[in-house]
Amino acid sequence: MLSLVISVLEDCYGLQALGKAEKLVKGRKVVGLVLSFVVMILYSPGILFSMINKNQQTVTTQILIAYGITVNFNILVKILSMMAYTVFYFELKESHGEQIVVEEDMEYSKMSSIPLVDSDLP
Repeated sequence: MLSLVISVLEDCYGLQALGKAEKLVKGRKVVGLVLSFVVMILYSPGILFSMINKNQQTVTTQILIAYGITVNFNILVKILSMMAYTVFYFELKESHGEQIVVEEDMEYSKMSSIPLVDSDLP
């Protein structure tokens, strides 16, 4: 998971990002393991929600409600876990004494409004 963050924030990807993540996490493996364990636990609320929701509803309705809650909750957990891994990445960079460079000129820019397909085509 840390290599995903590294591939976004730095100019490396694939096995190079995995190697960099391995180098960064040295000495802090327990913290990374606990973070991964917490994220794994948070990914399984569906069983709990389906057991709570037993008001005279059909089994299909209960499954659909539990599925909807689980999917939405898992999306939220994914977003929050990536934020946590990003914070963990910056803490690891600081602990190794590496300079954290945040580009100030990063901003949204307008995309071209020229249509990709000719509007005269049927």
